[in-house]
Amino acid sequence: MRIWQTIFAMLALATFAVPSHGQDAKSDLPKFQGKWAVVEMFRFGEEVTSEELDGSFVTFTGDKMSWIQKKNEPPQEYTIKLIPQKKSGRIELIPKGSADKDEIIRGTYNFRDRFLTIQLLSKGTDPAQRPDRISRRGIIIRLSPR
Repeated sequence: MRIWQTIFAMLALATFAVPSHGQDAKSDLPKFQGKWAVVEMFRFGEEVTSEELDGSFVTFTGDKMSWIQKKNEPPQEYTIKLIPQKKSGRIELIPKGSADKDEIIRGTYNFRDRFLTIQLLSKGTDPAQRPDRISRRGIIIRLSPR
């Protein structure tokens, strides 16, 4: 259930991003690195309360992502794959220990000012259904560096 909450929140935050400036998404990996606070999140258009976000943060180390949704809870861990695009970059989250393609969470990301916005669609979504830029579908997460 928490993974779906996470996915929905990420999608909602995507409404705050703008298309990137034609950069290769692979060159964006260094920008992801470090610890990010979840400052805003939407699940299928519904804003997540600040109380629900208290203690929520994401850490990127190399191509690994660890997401703590609530204090004192174990992190959700993923391997990330960035896909080059001329507009918003595309991202895939592969759950730790899973080789099942139906478990991949696909989405779109964008950097704007000091924020990283990630939109995530439901697990197993066909890559062809992923938007070219961030839209209001799924979970949207807006991150700020800590």
